[in-house]
Amino acid sequence: MFTGIVDALGRIDAVHVNNGVELRVKASYKGVKKGESIALNGACLTVEKVLKGAFTVHAVQTTLGRTLIGEWKKGRSVNLERALRAGDRFGGHFVQGHVDGVGTVAGVAEVEDAMLVDIRVPPDVEETTVLHGAITVDGVSTRWQKTGSYRCRSCRSHARTRRWGGSAAVTGCTSRPTCWENM
Repeated sequence: MFTGIVDALGRIDAVHVNNGVELRVKASYKGVKKGESIALNGACLTVEKVLKGAFTVHAVQTTLGRTLIGEWKKGRSVNLERALRAGDRFGGHFVQGHVDGVGTVAGVAEVEDAMLVDIRVPPDVEETTVLHGAITVDGVSTRWQKTGSYRCRSCRSHARTRRWGGSAAVTGCTSRPTCWENM
């Protein structure tokens, strides 16, 4: 389980395609252990190797079919979050780290302390999206609002600026339409 509050920014240091995709991720985390779950842009992946200042994870075909991970290249920034441990406090929402699809950002606007992101949602995600509920976008926990359609074909994600926080925003919103993960 995760909270949807990004706690670090990582950088893809190597990509190896072999029965899925192995990623080496540079990160500032201390004490990472083999077998630990870490969300990369919201997708829960298991640490396979721990290296000095980095770790490796492997994305299987199912994950590649639901995310944009297969398109990631060396140098890409990614939002990171370590899994919750029993007894941890959390300040976001319960997030599973299971990716359901890729949405398309149709527009972005900053209003006071919030960033409003209009996202076109795939039909299979639309069916399970709860308006005013929580959903993650690239691993960032957000709240959903209806923007015209009864179902959530085009929804507005509402995130307080602090959630996008500084460097974590690098992999998130831009002023141009783009694709996002973990819907």
